[in-house]
Amino acid sequence: MPATSARPTKRLTRLQVEQIRAVEARVAKCKRQLEVALEERIEVRDRYRDRLPANEAVEAGGCLIKRIVKSTGQRFRLSEYLRHHRLTKQMRPFVTEPGTSEQWDVKPLQ
Repeated sequence: MPATSARPTKRLTRLQVEQIRAVEARVAKCKRQLEVALEERIEVRDRYRDRLPANEAVEAGGCLIKRIVKSTGQRFRLSEYLRHHRLTKQMRPFVTEPGTSEQWDVKPLQ
């Protein structure tokens, strides 16, 4: 369902508010768990990086592991460019116009 700023025609019931609060709490918990797992992954990769050759598959412990090294090359940040320059006619077809999105903040009152 697309984001909208139209005035609502109905009020939320207590059950609906509880459903929103519960799902937001689950999402927050999963995000915290993901952050911990990502940190653990960084630590494990740092610990074992020297045991895996770059860009070669290694079979170990019933797994096939390949550490792929990529060079990052140049990047272009349109927002930074637009702070100092105007968008040219040639650039316009490659720019996606902004749309709408929503963010829901749900916090218990207690």
